[in-house]
Amino acid sequence: MSEEEQEDKIDKVLKVLSKPFSKHILATLAGVDPGKFIGKINSQNGEKQDKKE
Repeated sequence: MSEEEQEDKIDKVLKVLSKPFSKHILATLAGVDPGKFIGKINSQNGEKQDKKE
């Protein structure tokens, strides 16, 4: 595997891990409050809500 292929694979993994759902799963597995890492999201009607709700 070339160095460029390795860099591409690492970039793909980092993109997946940076998504909110992945952060929630990782925080839960680590035993910490995922809300601290995820913050607030927009609901369907445009209001901000905590993800834990």
